[in-house]
Amino acid sequence: MNKLKYNTKYECKYLGNLEQYNIDKLNNDEIEYIRDIIYRDDLINIFDIEDDLNIFEVAIPLLHDKIVQNEDLKKCLKKASNFFMSEDTEIGLCILYSFDYLNLTHKCISKYLEENNVDYELLTELFNKIKIK
Repeated sequence: MNKLKYNTKYECKYLGNLEQYNIDKLNNDEIEYIRDIIYRDDLINIFDIEDDLNIFEVAIPLLHDKIVQNEDLKKCLKKASNFFMSEDTEIGLCILYSFDYLNLTHKCISKYLEENNVDYELLTELFNKIKIK
């Protein structure tokens, strides 16, 4: 049986300063490529897992089981799942770990896992950031 490993102390780096990469000499595609690599590394470090494929096959279902009973988090998961015209909260959780939401999602989930309590300011910010077109 797998056990969830979640690094609540990890701080995401993918949206941070890229000066070390001499970005003034890079085009937008190259900068996005670097951010994507850092994003994938952030995912691996958050879930303390070997590769990012196992995150969605193993870690997300385990995390889902830990948080889905919280009604406030569940509302956020359902809103995110609406991207795929679904109400499947596990799909919503996958979406919340995508590039656009990772940083804020990680903060919300970390707070919940550490304190078994939702930070409503963070959760409201995340909920409002989810835009369904």
